[in-house]
Amino acid sequence: MVKKKIKTFNLFVYKDRRMLLSAILFIICPLFIIFTIPPRIDIPYFRWIISLFLIIGLILALIYFTVSKVTVTFEDKKFIFEWKKKFIFNKKKILILSIADITGVVLNDQGERIQMILTRDGKLAMKCLKPNFIFKSDEQQFFSFLRNKIKKLEVKDIWDVWKEKGHLIWIFRINTVGLILLPLIVIIFGIIREVRPLNVVMLSSVFLRLVGYQFIMRRKIKGDY
Repeated sequence: MVKKKIKTFNLFVYKDRRMLLSAILFIICPLFIIFTIPPRIDIPYFRWIISLFLIIGLILALIYFTVSKVTVTFEDKKFIFEWKKKFIFNKKKILILSIADITGVVLNDQGERIQMILTRDGKLAMKCLKPNFIFKSDEQQFFSFLRNKIKKLEVKDIWDVWKEKGHLIWIFRINTVGLILLPLIVIIFGIIREVRPLNVVMLSSVFLRLVGYQFIMRRKIKGDY
């Protein structure tokens, strides 16, 4: 009897809408916590200690509900996607895709992280989180495994998807306007009031990122790569 080859990968994924909601809650909730704790308490630093613990608890809760663990098992020429169950926000049930079902993979704007898996019937959102000391992801191994198993796997990035939908040219134009306005805003604020060095560093970082995006989008539009 031939033993079946089983390969397992652990991925950590997130959804944009849930990530945005978590960011909003992370801004609003700490302020609510700090200002609703009774100010007149004899214990020194009581408000700040309680606030610190509540904020840490909030961060852990947001991570728990924002990030999902997906176990992908390859067995008998099929990929089995199983989302870890949570208290709420449970993802779909177990999904099974054969090798023939998968046609391509879409990567992020830097071509590093998996964003979605393309199938014959549609797409599967799989926005993978960057591996770190908390979330040990097998994303790169999974991606390499896909490329080895599926010979005609189409690999795109998010720029290619936007180009196909006709959105890239408009994003390029908006980015061009941003590159023009950002230095003007810095100059105007520098004339009106003093600009702090930290603000200059942050704005410079944003400007350089926009410049990088501009070159990528221009090459994509021209079809250079």
